[in-house]
Amino acid sequence: MSVHRRMSIAVATLAVALLSACGTPAATTPTDAHTDDTSTLVLAAPELDADGYLPDSARGNVEQYCGDGENVSPLLEWTGVPQGTESFVLLMTDPNYPSYIHWVVTGIPAGATALPAAADGMVELGVVGTNSRGAGNYVGPCVADNGYLYTLYALDAEIVGDEATTLIGATGLMEGHVLAEASVEVMRR
Repeated sequence: MSVHRRMSIAVATLAVALLSACGTPAATTPTDAHTDDTSTLVLAAPELDADGYLPDSARGNVEQYCGDGENVSPLLEWTGVPQGTESFVLLMTDPNYPSYIHWVVTGIPAGATALPAAADGMVELGVVGTNSRGAGNYVGPCVADNGYLYTLYALDAEIVGDEATTLIGATGLMEGHVLAEASVEVMRR
């Protein structure tokens, strides 16, 4: 394993540990129909093929790296929402290139159970923040055969950023409010 990969894993592990330490443990008793019996948050990308690859339409469109894509964010669905969830935040990162941020979405309503696929990641539920390409942007997977991570956070407060909210800004807004988190890793051909 390369030094870069080990460092990326260490940084990602530290970030998850810090967010988890700031949150409250997920409740185990459901109180409404939106709360799953297991209270284990699970995030899924139903469009993945058997090998974990997204459809070609999900490829990014950054000209020098992956200009052949349509840059459509994938359908993401979740279950097992913990009791007390007031909103969600979704982040898309690349563990192999942690400094490149693909997607930041805050203010996803507590009643949501999915984010439909959207051109340029401009979802109707939530506020798309700033990524490595600028404010209000989404960049789909670029590097072939590379893993990308979508992570959903269930929060005990209504956390809504704006178009200028970065990953660091979203992490700051979430501090102390994380009830649960779930990730799904995807690949690009």
